[in-house]
Amino acid sequence: MNPDSARGLYKFIKSRMTSKINNLTAEIRGEKEFLHVEDNLAYLMPTLLELDEEHQMRTDEYPFSFGTIYRPDDYLVEELVEDTLSLSYLTDNPANARRLLNIPSIKKVFVNDQSFTMDIAAPHEGHRCDFLYVSKASNYDGINNILK
Repeated sequence: MNPDSARGLYKFIKSRMTSKINNLTAEIRGEKEFLHVEDNLAYLMPTLLELDEEHQMRTDEYPFSFGTIYRPDDYLVEELVEDTLSLSYLTDNPANARRLLNIPSIKKVFVNDQSFTMDIAAPHEGHRCDFLYVSKASNYDGINNILK
């Protein structure tokens, strides 16, 4: 991306990051910085942040590989994930995943190891136009594999 645009986005994201955040990808990369500028091009590196359930960045979305994870303590999971386009859910209780499939505002649910199943025709992996006309996308294999 354009270096000026990338620097502006980087600065904005950094301004929202507090000391309560654990930058998991920084631990893997060995550095905290996720902006790389070279040959008049800028790259925002994949970033995964672990934070508490009340953090201001819990629902942030940015135009690069960016995500947040947290462990809810005193909320029902359904309250935290309403209006989600794509949800990966790690659980030992398949009944929880089934409840998520019934929430109309959640567009796509992946369960456990099925979180990494890719289908280029599915939302976020390919045809966004299809996404606009599909009321629900789900992956039942992830639930079925838990039940075995």
